[in-house]
Amino acid sequence: MPVSPSKVRVVIFVPPEIADRCSMLAARHRASKSEVYRLAIETGLKDVRPALQRLARRRPAMYRAARGGGSRRPAVVSRSTPKGLASTDLYEQVLAYGKTFLSVTPGCCRDDARVVLEAQARVLGVPADLIDELVDEVLAELFSEAGPGGGGASDNDAVLPPD
Repeated sequence: MPVSPSKVRVVIFVPPEIADRCSMLAARHRASKSEVYRLAIETGLKDVRPALQRLARRRPAMYRAARGGGSRRPAVVSRSTPKGLASTDLYEQVLAYGKTFLSVTPGCCRDDARVVLEAQARVLGVPADLIDELVDEVLAELFSEAGPGGGGASDNDAVLPPD
């Protein structure tokens, strides 16, 4: 039996319709949803380069790609944090995650963002009694910067490819 190459966990955000189509394909072909997404990405990569080149030509000069995942730890800055949270590192990590989430989910409401940020705070190990306060502060910063709908048209950090 051949050994499969190692894989890396990647979190992506897709519209519900795409998720439903992938689930149906997985069920129909007795495959995992992960296999469907992986194969879709692998077979679609040849068409990605021209789409990325078109996007690059339309992006503003000051554009910088949103960084997601957990590969880069945000720098610790001095900032007031919820009582009992020794380091601002967790705050900065949840904030960075929230910025990425809003950049890929334009029009996201505050309540939906709260659910995602609370889950991320738990994953990062924020003490349960501090999660609400931390998430409140992160939401206040995210929605004061981006406005009530998350990333808006003036948000140069969030340029999404066309559907």
